[in-house]
This record gives sequence, structure tokens and C-alpha cells, in this order.
Amino acid sequence: MKSPHTFVAGLTVSLTLVACGESQAGNSATSNAGAAGAAGATAAGGATAAGGATAAGGATAAGGATAAGGATAAGGARAAGGAAGAGGVVGAGGAVGAEAGAGGARPKPIPVVADCTGLNGVDKFENITPPGVIVDDAHLGVLNVVADQVNSGTVFVGTDKGGIFRSDDCGSTWEKANTGTGSDVVDSGSIWFLLISPDEANTIYWASLYGTDPGMFKSTNGGKDSVALFPKGSLIETTVEYNFFQWASINPENSQQFVASFHADCKGPAGPMCLAETSNGGQDWRVFKGPTPAWEEAAGPVVLSKTNWLFTTFQHGVYITTDSGASWRKPASTDKASGKNSGLYRDAAGTYYIPTAWGIHTTTDGDTWTQIPNSPNVDGIIGDGTRLFSGQRSGDMKFYTAPEVVADGQTRTFTELPKDGVSGGPVALAYDANHHLLYSANLAGGLYRMVTK
Repeated sequence: MKSPHTFVAGLTVSLTLVACGESQAGNSATSNAGAAGAAGATAAGGATAAGGATAAGGATAAGGATAAGGATAAGGARAAGGAAGAGGVVGAGGAVGAEAGAGGARPKPIPVVADCTGLNGVDKFENITPPGVIVDDAHLGVLNVVADQVNSGTVFVGTDKGGIFRSDDCGSTWEKANTGTGSDVVDSGSIWFLLISPDEANTIYWASLYGTDPGMFKSTNGGKDSVALFPKGSLIETTVEYNFFQWASINPENSQQFVASFHADCKGPAGPMCLAETSNGGQDWRVFKGPTPAWEEAAGPVVLSKTNWLFTTFQHGVYITTDSGASWRKPASTDKASGKNSGLYRDAAGTYYIPTAWGIHTTTDGDTWTQIPNSPNVDGIIGDGTRLFSGQRSGDMKFYTAPEVVADGQTRTFTELPKDGVSGGPVALAYDANHHLLYSANLAGGLYRMVTK
């Protein structure tokens, strides 16, 4: 079994990316390197799922909620190839370009800040794995973590065949979130994709890798009840082979708009590789051609503003559109800006950071990408406004930090963070700006939090 990747970017947000492995374009074989796991975020050496038959389509109850009993198989077993994954979320500071704030931008609510006590000192990791989550070599453990930006202190984690857990006190205590409609689907697979709305409390989106339904789901009550966004007979279910969702990115200025990619090719005029966009929180979709010849492992969209998007790939660089996907271009400087997990972080000054197999790259416009000299080969990156934080989910499994802002002429230096008592490395990172807390989901290593300042 192999592992996922997930990462968060931005604001007070966390981003999650998971990919089952690094593969060549289309359906090519994935690498065998990488940590144990199966779904995930584009990491080097990611994993393919063992066995691999995936359900597709999936019976849905009236109103779109997933019915008990799971999915019906569509077209037989899924070929080897692994879990869907990739894409990224942009955070901190919102969208770039002249359109930032355009197209239905919603006013940011004032966060309700919980009283989180008993936190450790700065740069001291603390294990906060929810009780009941199985963390051993036979399970993926904790695959994802996201921090609620409206109810600051509320945290959600996705697990391997254990569902979604919720904490309202920064991870000190936990409860099972999925207890209502669709809970059987949540528990049936690995929650390799988990995304939280930046301005709607308790609204989360998730997908269950190799569970009974490989589509995308939404909950508006903190994960208790979920409805299928690609129900049987819908545009996406009838267009995308196996109804196999891969990744989605939300507009940081308009939480009703997001773009999705898929872990399979598409039929019809939008095929063979398509993306989908919604402007009303997943109620309605439009499907359109993507920039690559076929679907790619660990590739996905990053929405910067209403019409300005990136499409990041693991091996083939970054594509850009400024017209909502009507046309795409690929600047030459992006060849080595291929995302390890396709997760971008945006700092307050408008600089974007992407982790790659060639170190960390930055851009301010999406066209010109520059490698940070002597930056580490990491799987995800996030910041707190003062420092950057990054880590490796496999290999040495180290955590690094560096100044987020450096003066002209100065060199940004990455230093290793102490890992006392920490098992594994991050497959997902999240940040709570009000409590200055970094969260790290470390697969079978568990879940950790650390005060950053």
C-alpha cells in the first residue's frame, strides 16, 4: 500500500492534497517509492492502492444523499493506477490579479475564536491523534487535517476507514463527525480529500478513496450529514469514467465557486481530459476541456480568482488560464515547478510557493517561477505570516522552517525543526492564525499540533 499527500495553503486555512502516486501522464504506472498509504496528494514516490477495484457511480438517495448500501460497480474493476489526488488550495491573502474580489465575493465573517488552553510552547510538537483512529503499519491513519476559519479552534481530520473526526478546542478533545446521512460512505474508504469553506462555518467537502462511491460530497453541518455532488444520472456521473473525482480548488474570494479535476478520462466533447466548474457550491456544473491530453496522476486546479486559474501537474509543469479554461498556456519557466503535492501557499505580499522535486519554487504572476536557492525537497508548504513551514512525508521525514520575508540581497535559510516524539512526516498541513497553531497529519504517525509564535 502506498500513501497520500495533502497540503494546505493560505490564510487561516489548511489545504489538503492526496495522490496515489507519481505516475506518467494518463494511466501510466505509479512509482513504488513512498510511504504506506493509498490516496493522495502528489508526493514523490506516492502509492498505488492495493487491489484496486473501485466503485463507480454509487447509489444515491433522493435529494442526492448517498444511500446505504453503497455504489454500484461501473464497468468493472478499476485498473491498477492508484488513488486520485492532487491539485491545491491557495490561501492567505486571497486572489491575485485585477479580478480579486470580483464575481460574487462574499464578505469575510468575523471569526469566533475558541478558548484553547493547555498548548505547548513554541516549536514543540504535541501528539493529538483522535482516540479510536487506528495508526499502525496496516492502516493509513490520519490522511487530512483542515482548520475552520470561521469557528477558529474547530479542526476536522480525515482518516483511513474511520471517517471524519471533529474538535472544537484545537485538538484537545475529539468526537466522530459523520453520524448521519452518508456516514456509511465516509467510513468505507480513505478520506484523501478534505476541503473546508473559507467563509461558511461547518461546510466541508470530502471524497473517500476506494470506498463505495468515488465521487465528491458536501456537508453543511460539520460532517454529520453528507450529500453527493455527482449523483447517479448527473452531468459529471455520465461524463467522467467511473465517476472518479480527483481534486478541487475553491475561489478564496467566493466560496461558491470551485473547479474540480478527475482521476479518469471523460466522454463526449469535453474529453478525453476534462475539468468541471460550479458557481453555486456544487448544485450545478459545467464540464470543459482541460490543458493536458489525458488525465494525470496528482494533477489538479488552483483557483486564484474568478477567471484566473492554474493547473498543476506532478511532472509536466504548471498551466495557466485567464479566461476560465477557454484557453491555456504553459510558460517554459514552469517545467521544474511541478508540484510534489500541487499545494500552493500565498503570503501576504502576493508571492506563491510550490513544493517540488527540485526544491521550493516561487512566483508572483504564475508565468515566471524561480527556485529558492538551497531550499529542501519537500511535500508541502504553509506559513504563519512570519515563517514558512514545510515537511517531508517520506524519506528523512524532516520538518523545516524559514523566514517568510527576507530583505533584498539576503538569503532565505531553511533550518530543521526539532521532531521530539513525532512519528512520520506530514501528508497534510493546516494553520489556525488566531491560535498560531500548525497542524500536521502524519498518516500512521498520527496527528500533531505546534504553536508557531
